[in-house]
Amino acid sequence: MFREYTSITYSSETAAEDAEFPESTLTYIPDGMERSEDERIEENDNYRFTVYTGTNNTKFYLEETAVISNSRDAQNINTEDAVVNHFVIDGEQAISSEKSENVMIVWTHKNISYILVTYYLSYDEALKIAEGIQQK
Repeated sequence: MFREYTSITYSSETAAEDAEFPESTLTYIPDGMERSEDERIEENDNYRFTVYTGTNNTKFYLEETAVISNSRDAQNINTEDAVVNHFVIDGEQAISSEKSENVMIVWTHKNISYILVTYYLSYDEALKIAEGIQQK
């Protein structure tokens, strides 16, 4: 375990049959990055995991999970020796952890929890990606 970490647990009153898992649109993707078909990509009725890669080992992945009444979603963020920020994305509280070569941003919007992890991208780039995610 980490000496310092933040744990966030989400739950919902929304029943699984009442929840819709929306499509997401990324309005900002850093130049030269493309959705990777070589990386693990998963999707089902309540979960989506996608990876984008670029040059010089740049990469980001986005994990989207529907929070419904028959499940709980918990996120652990390693904040040991990290720069931690609390801010708002689309009217919702978000937290970021920046250390070494990666940035992690965690937040929810409606009944979807998001985890964005970037590698070798700046904090500003990670924030632009997160702020540019729109639900259809």
